[in-house]
Amino acid sequence: METPMLSRRSVPTSLKIDSTMIKVGKVQHPRPFEDRMKDYRGTYKCLKCNKSHFSVIKKWELSEKHNPNTIEKTIGEEFYNEKINVRCEYYKKSAKRKILNRINELLIKESA
Repeated sequence: METPMLSRRSVPTSLKIDSTMIKVGKVQHPRPFEDRMKDYRGTYKCLKCNKSHFSVIKKWELSEKHNPNTIEKTIGEEFYNEKINVRCEYYKKSAKRKILNRINELLIKESA
């Protein structure tokens, strides 16, 4: 991306995000993942070129046993020091591998 993007398009006071950050988010059931991706394409656009520059790093299919709210809360608590802003789900990109591994562990634990 050439310039930072706003975390909420057309809200100048929203968090400016850039390529040093990752977002850990969830899709609320029953909303399809593809619908959320359409939202992201509209929100995450470069302020300079007006193109979308986000990419999905990993997507998990959850079973009925998995609670996405619990997983998101646990990640927020355990990686609190890696958060860009305490009130949102953006983390330092340097923590990406650890966060992905921890999500995998939580999913395995909830499946047992």
